[in-house]
Amino acid sequence: MAKDPQLARTIRRMRRARRFAQNTCPASRHAQLIAETLAEGRDYPMLREEPEHVAGSIASVVADLFAARTVLDQLGYTWTVRPDGAVIWKRKTNQSGEET
Repeated sequence: MAKDPQLARTIRRMRRARRFAQNTCPASRHAQLIAETLAEGRDYPMLREEPEHVAGSIASVVADLFAARTVLDQLGYTWTVRPDGAVIWKRKTNQSGEET
């Protein structure tokens, strides 16, 4: 378990959000493994041995995250980040508070 409480909460959120295979891909599962290993303070040999592979997995997941946020924006959603780092999605509203 991660020593940092906020990191531990983030790891728990990540684990709860995973729905294999509906919302995962090889890169996201690899990124999860990297995050869990490093959060536990353990060494991740692939980070030294194949840094390009690790970078590729992380970059792929981040690119998909950006694409998903773009789609949600186009569907009328916006997001904010809570103080604990979690993202909250909600319908966009206009100046009078009505959903757009």
